[in-house]
Amino acid sequence: MILTALSFLLIAALAVVGLGVLLLPVYVWVQHRDAMLASQRAAELAEAEALLAQTAPTH
Repeated sequence: MILTALSFLLIAALAVVGLGVLLLPVYVWVQHRDAMLASQRAAELAEAEALLAQTAPTH
């Protein structure tokens, strides 16, 4: 019984590690994509803030 429980835990641990290994390239790609788009997003945010500052009420 203990051997069965240990084998089940080992299979579950291997499944989790396997999924992590499969998802690691996706995570790295998403981080790289976001890093490449950061400057563009910062420029768009600055432009939006400038437009809001121009249209904001001044009283």
